[in-house]
Amino acid sequence: MDKKAQKEIRRKLIKKACETSNKMIRTQEKIMEELASGSSRTFVENHTLSNRSKKPCHLISLAKRMESIEEALQKLEDNKYGICECCGKDIPSQRLVSIPEARRCRSCQEKI
Repeated sequence: MDKKAQKEIRRKLIKKACETSNKMIRTQEKIMEELASGSSRTFVENHTLSNRSKKPCHLISLAKRMESIEEALQKLEDNKYGICECCGKDIPSQRLVSIPEARRCRSCQEKI
């Protein structure tokens, strides 16, 4: 991958990291609002209501996405970016442009 493509991928990853971070903050704020609004409820009742809202699951999903983005940025720094973690082949640039945090080629991803 040439330097121009790497720079563009890095820019996309950083943008995705910022967007994901903002979504995580908003989700955490909503969870805290839900918990605070039920001040007369017990912690267990609040936790149960919070689980029903699916916000904690969404927060975990966002955290995993952030982890993938950070790993991709590190791989760019280490010149290991764009290599499938399963088969070791290059991930096609089309895939990396659309999913810059991709860890596997499409073929290996479909097997999972």
